[in-house]
Amino acid sequence: MTKADLKEVQTRPYEDLILYHHGLGTSIRNPFGLWAGNAALMQDCNRIINNQIEPEHPDTVSMLIIQNLWKTLNEKP
Repeated sequence: MTKADLKEVQTRPYEDLILYHHGLGTSIRNPFGLWAGNAALMQDCNRIINNQIEPEHPDTVSMLIIQNLWKTLNEKP
């Protein structure tokens, strides 16, 4: 992501992050194989983000990644 892209995510209200489902979300889901059965990545994301063991749906995992990107950029726990 460019610095401008990161700044856009950072300044977007948390409640509006769903707007990134198709653009940024797709660029997470497809290259990282969330639809292609990358269960290890999905399980790791769930353990780290959601404290779950079973993988969620790829859409959910990509949204969790976007939400945590926002939190990181805004220095929120």
